[in-house]
Amino acid sequence: LICGTLGCWFFYVGRIEFAIVAFTIVGAIIAFLKYNYSPARIFMGDSGSLLVGTASVILVIKFIDMNYFMEVGQKGKIMASPVVAIGIMILPLYDTIRVFITRALRGQSPLHADRRHIHHLLIDYGFSHMQATGILVSVNVFFILLVFSLHQALEMHWMLGMVVLLASALTFWLHKAVLRKKQKKLALR
Repeated sequence: LICGTLGCWFFYVGRIEFAIVAFTIVGAIIAFLKYNYSPARIFMGDSGSLLVGTASVILVIKFIDMNYFMEVGQKGKIMASPVVAIGIMILPLYDTIRVFITRALRGQSPLHADRRHIHHLLIDYGFSHMQATGILVSVNVFFILLVFSLHQALEMHWMLGMVVLLASALTFWLHKAVLRKKQKKLALR
């Protein structure tokens, strides 16, 4: 979604070279997913995830940089582009920061493996991997549409606050729902 969204924007503003990079990543991920459905035959692994993440961040930085130098009223100009970029990357960005802080507050290494990520919460709530993926994709699409529709209506700091507050509220609700479900299971035993 991140590369697809940025690829569309780069294409819209006439920066075909960046659109090609973004759409190439999208194509590679789609081709990879064919072999990643159950039963999975290949896995992306840490190296693949780091490559996709690094390429996404480079494209996001270019998105912000290009918007900084665009004139107001120019085709494709995004007001509050840093916040729009955060909205585009909200799930991986917010989840990583949230998990790192949670681990640090518990005295663990931020790189310690556990089941505190949002997709683990969804699976613990009872969703399958495919359902959890569908929910996360839907939430990310919602945030992308939200930031693109509000980038001219709200000032940057208000929009950032709204995005962070909404992401926090959704995660808090999900965490509480998982805890309630676990408590019900324990009560039934």
